Amino acid sequence: MGEVHLARAQFHTMVEGTKEDWACINEAMKPFIAELPDRVLAHLRLLEGDCGGFAVDRMEHCLQTATRAHRDGRDEEYVV
Repeated sequence: MGEVHLARAQFHTMVEGTKEDWACINEAMKPFIAELPDRVLAHLRLLEGDCGGFAVDRMEHCLQTATRAHRDGRDEEYVV
């Protein structure tokens, strides 16, 4: 399978970035952005079954703590 060569930004520090550099970066990010929800869920699923000796796995622990924070009136950013 051939390697795809996408255009790449040319700057070395953020202040050097041009409009063209950022357009290039934006274009390269599109596939990753589109797949973000699936990647986040896949990473969360990695927590299933990992109990580390505790009564619940890390996924259940995350859900428990998020539920408690939500019930406590915490904002969405805190809960998520």
